Amino acid sequence: MDEPRNNRAGHCEQQPEGHFAFIPKPPPSSLEVNSKIMNHLCDTERILGRVMGYVDNLEDPSRFGHIALYKEAALSAQLEGFQVSIADLLSYKLDGPRAPGLCSSPGQVVAALNYANTIDNLLPAVADSGLSSLVLQRAHGELYHGIKGRDKDPLTFRNSEIWIGPSGATPKDAPFVPPPFTLIPQLMQDLEIYVQQNTKHPKLLIAALTYYQLETVHPFVDGNGRLARMAALFLLSREGGLWLRFISLASVFGRDSLSHFGMLQKVRINGDWESWIEYFLSSVCEAAGESMKMLASIIEIRSVHRALVRGMLGGTSGPGLALLDYLFQQPLVSVSATVNVTGRTFANTNKLITHFQELGLLTEVTGRRRNRRFCYEPFLNLFMPK
Repeated sequence: MDEPRNNRAGHCEQQPEGHFAFIPKPPPSSLEVNSKIMNHLCDTERILGRVMGYVDNLEDPSRFGHIALYKEAALSAQLEGFQVSIADLLSYKLDGPRAPGLCSSPGQVVAALNYANTIDNLLPAVADSGLSSLVLQRAHGELYHGIKGRDKDPLTFRNSEIWIGPSGATPKDAPFVPPPFTLIPQLMQDLEIYVQQNTKHPKLLIAALTYYQLETVHPFVDGNGRLARMAALFLLSREGGLWLRFISLASVFGRDSLSHFGMLQKVRINGDWESWIEYFLSSVCEAAGESMKMLASIIEIRSVHRALVRGMLGGTSGPGLALLDYLFQQPLVSVSATVNVTGRTFANTNKLITHFQELGLLTEVTGRRRNRRFCYEPFLNLFMPK
């Protein structure tokens, strides 16, 4: 980053080492939105309302929200360069760090699981007191909980300079250099004031500007992208609604990460808030549209598969329906892990799982004769990237 820039979003300032860093202004609380953006805001609010309606029609939506969060967690980790899949998260949840077939390191899997858990844990806090620097620091701490070498002091802002660019880049040739660490406390305080005291902007606009600001300030050494996406999700649903778990911003941003970075840069270079807001709203709409398709498929697949289980088991379908409901929470299972779910012996639960295989509901995925694992693929496939 080697050219001075000065616009309504901030300015570049030369550092003692010779390179330039971008110093953002606080989010513009007085930003006037044009009619195009206002119409886009209304359209986005409308489609998010439809997502809420779909979730309200689900029986026990928390059961399905669990795996939906895993999708967002895995894709968000992939945006940060981790090779984590939903299957990895489910395997780790079932068998721990020695789970067979993990495609990524246990530390990366834990980081992704932490992302999902942090959203669940902090939604009530945001609903009660709003988004603050303290909540964001707590969220960052939870992201790195239990990760060796990364959990020494995750609650504090960074105390060193960083830059964003390809491997081998230096502060002088990196496309973007965030502000020096000495400015972070004030910049985060300014952001908190904007989020908590702004009464003019709708929540979607606040979410868009907050996301940009966190990506630009980069308050921590690592995990800033995940934190920004998490903050945006929090702000989309300050009431902590379950529907939030079905919105995956990472699935949209991850399809073209270069364009995503380019839209952030347009604000930094040209002060183009409007293009960024339109991009963010389009991304939310796209994520919401995908969510509705997924929710409609969940409703359909649950109805069809319950009928299949009843048709095979007849009057003794109770344990089978209990197993099916459990598979919507944990689509990767072992026989021993489901004995308590069915209320039957190991042998009878094994027979029930065999029936599910015959119906095409479960697939054995290890190829082993002992310690087998079974996947509810028709359901899990609904969450795979398209």
